[in-house]
Amino acid sequence: MSLLKNVTAVTLSILFVACMSYNAMASEELFTALDVDQSGTISETEASAHSALSVIFSEVDADGDGEITYDEFAAAGLDK
Repeated sequence: MSLLKNVTAVTLSILFVACMSYNAMASEELFTALDVDQSGTISETEASAHSALSVIFSEVDADGDGEITYDEFAAAGLDK
C-alpha cells in the first residue's frame, strides 16, 4: 500500500512542490496519489485540490484535453 494514500491535501501539495526537485520514484508515487480516481490521468478537478498544481494545470496539460497524463507530468519536469 502506498504511503501517500492517507495524507491530507495540504501534505500532498507540499510533497508535490518537494518532488518537483527531488526524485522520479517519489514523483511517480505522487502522480498516482494525485490521480484520486485512479484513471491514469489527473483531471482539473483533482488538480484543483492542490494549489501548486492548480496554478500550472493548463501549462502542464500540453494537449489541452483537461487531463494531465504521466507523460505530460514528466515533460513538464514534474517527475524530477
